[in-house]
Amino acid sequence: MRIVGSELTVLETLTKPFQMGDATMEALFRALLGAREVVLVPVNLTLWEDAARIRASTRMKTPDALHAATALATACELFVTNDSGFRRIQGLPVAVLQDLVAST
Repeated sequence: MRIVGSELTVLETLTKPFQMGDATMEALFRALLGAREVVLVPVNLTLWEDAARIRASTRMKTPDALHAATALATACELFVTNDSGFRRIQGLPVAVLQDLVAST
């Protein structure tokens, strides 16, 4: 199994530990991001353009559109989120955590 995300994931995971000055949380996130199962996809012009198309058609925020574009570009088998808005992305196999918890 692989966990795939764009390099934007680094910004999104490290911001809070930096704000809080929490070195332990920072170290945990760095360990997770550095795991061999985790692949961080470099953001390139093609991904930005794909994200722009998604944003234009769905009005998603830029980071979310980039996450969706990355998932589609890497043939994501399951996109795990807590944001049901990702269901609007055609071809994206979305699993909403809240729904999974509610069904158990």
